[in-house]
Order: sequence, then structure tokens, then C-alpha cells
Amino acid sequence: MEILNNNSAVLQLEETLLILEESLQHNVFYNSIEKRYIKRLKQFYSPYFDIEHSETGSYYFATLQCIKLFYLDAERPYRIPLSDKFITSMHHLFEINIHTLDARNNQSGMTEQLLFLSEIWELHDTLDIADLLVNTLIKMRSNLIYTYEGTLKS
Repeated sequence: MEILNNNSAVLQLEETLLILEESLQHNVFYNSIEKRYIKRLKQFYSPYFDIEHSETGSYYFATLQCIKLFYLDAERPYRIPLSDKFITSMHHLFEINIHTLDARNNQSGMTEQLLFLSEIWELHDTLDIADLLVNTLIKMRSNLIYTYEGTLKS
């Protein structure tokens, strides 16, 4: 695993969030853009980014697992500054995807996690789950850059 400098790690995470955002907006993992995004994610996170490592068979979930492994876990290789809002949001996104494994039996848990996201980012104007997730990812990307730039100025 190649260890990146902080600038590269932040840009990699920002691009990963953009790929997740676009996957929700355009269902990219099921059309011609799929191969390009999957190739990019494999460049970032190999050998950990692999459909075999995703319990759901979902590249979206596999990507969230890689973000958690590379940026959030205690043994993470990239120690870039992340805000509490960002970290909390990632945990909620991860939990939402775990709840989708058995959505019928986990509706209340998933709804609770979605409400937490809406509160964190003040996204109370939509009832559409995909819109809420896309807007959350947009806010998270902005927060990532803002937090990182703030640490450079200090």
C-alpha cells in the first residue's frame, strides 16, 4: 500500500466522494462509466477495493469500506484532518448501507440514520433518499476541503 502525502490523500478522498455522489446521481455502476470509475477506485484502494470484499456485492459499499479502512480506522494509513461532522457522516453512511442489506427488517434503523444525516448537514428540504445522500456527499466534500485548508493556514 502506497502512503500518500496529505495533499494527495485529501484529493484522493475528495475524488472518491465525487465518484460516490455521481454513482447515486447517474447510477454509474451500471453503465459505460462503470469501468472507468471501478478502475480508478482500484488504483486508489487495491487490493482492498474488490467486490469479493464487499458483503453486499456493491461497489458503492466496497468504496465506503475502503474510506473507513484508509481514513477512519485506528490503523488507517492516511491521517488527514477530518471534522467531527465528516467522520460522523461517514459512520452514518456506512450504517445506512448495512441496513440496506435487509431493508425490509431495518426500515426504522435506516430512517434513523437518514434523519441523523439530515440534521448534521441541515438538509431538511427533501424526502428523497438519493437526493439526501447526494447532498450529504456534496457537503462532505466541501467540508473536507474547508477543514484541510483550515489546517494549512494554522
